[in-house]
Amino acid sequence: MKDIVLKSLLACSNSHAVPYNPCAFELYGYDIMIDSKKKCWLIEINSSPSLATETSLDETIKKALIRDTF
Repeated sequence: MKDIVLKSLLACSNSHAVPYNPCAFELYGYDIMIDSKKKCWLIEINSSPSLATETSLDETIKKALIRDTF
């Protein structure tokens, strides 16, 4: 998963696909599928992932994400 994140960020680092703003903090959401052989596949990258908590699992994961981010 680390390789997917790093390579995707490197792929767009020299382009204007992701605008640079030194006064902003950006959070990206990665949707990654893990197959039966434990290989990771990138599905999509969200530039504004939802932080809504519709289920108890959402609440557990997203509260930890927000706490770790701060």
